Amino acid sequence: MVRFQLIEGRLQLDAPRHRKGSQSLDQNGIYESITVTASRGIPSVHYVCQTDKQQLTLSVAEATKLRIESYLPETGDRAVLEQPESGPVTWTVARGDLKDEYEGPTLLHIHQADPVGFRLHCGVIFKCLMQGRSLRQIEAETTAAMIRQVQNDDLIAVSRDEVLDCVERLGASRRSVRFAASKQLLRWGTPVIPIIDLIDANQLSCEQNDRMQSIRRRLKRVENDTPESLATMLVNDSRHWQSIARGLSDDQIRLANQHLGRIGLERLAIPNRRIEQIARDESGLR
Repeated sequence: MVRFQLIEGRLQLDAPRHRKGSQSLDQNGIYESITVTASRGIPSVHYVCQTDKQQLTLSVAEATKLRIESYLPETGDRAVLEQPESGPVTWTVARGDLKDEYEGPTLLHIHQADPVGFRLHCGVIFKCLMQGRSLRQIEAETTAAMIRQVQNDDLIAVSRDEVLDCVERLGASRRSVRFAASKQLLRWGTPVIPIIDLIDANQLSCEQNDRMQSIRRRLKRVENDTPESLATMLVNDSRHWQSIARGLSDDQIRLANQHLGRIGLERLAIPNRRIEQIARDESGLR
């Protein structure tokens, strides 16, 4: 009744491909129900799945506002994923009296922050939503594409200072200066997204914020993500590099650091492989 897309690392409904109505199914210990509505051609969906292992609710409002709630009766664990139309995605997991909260600009950041909990609560449903592909698989393919890009001497290295200078000029009094700054940001494309997303909107004027939002909308992809498109967007994201650093070889970390240093972002710390191996060995012994 609905199809999903991964756009800039966030899930949304494929608006033209939906069918309004309701359906339910109750067999073999699995209960499912789905209701699809639409307003002005923009779909919303409410889905429920209940088994003896998990109770899950997925809601999407106006194609992009996503919320998933999961409850595991055996352990009492609860998890909530919230993805607003814009702004950070949040992931909250409650285990007894303990509560962990994470946030990031994409679902890949959330998955990296809590891979075990995310797969436990959302692994199956996400694989269904993405036609059999898991976030783990997408991350691996994206990481490989990022490494290929930083190995490529033709990669356009957009520095943090250059982006911030353009953002500053968005508030210039002369229209020609503002236009030139907007044009440059758009020419650089999606690699500027991680940098502008970290800018504190409270430090900018209303005019700068309006132009930033306009640029951000114009940079938004309209097609499904590919590993290459995700890599192009994330290659300047030091937070994402840091989250995947443990899975990189020392040579790959050096390549990443050369790139991050060239654009003025924080470099990665090279993990101590021996300490990590000892920790894994001791965990196995226990």
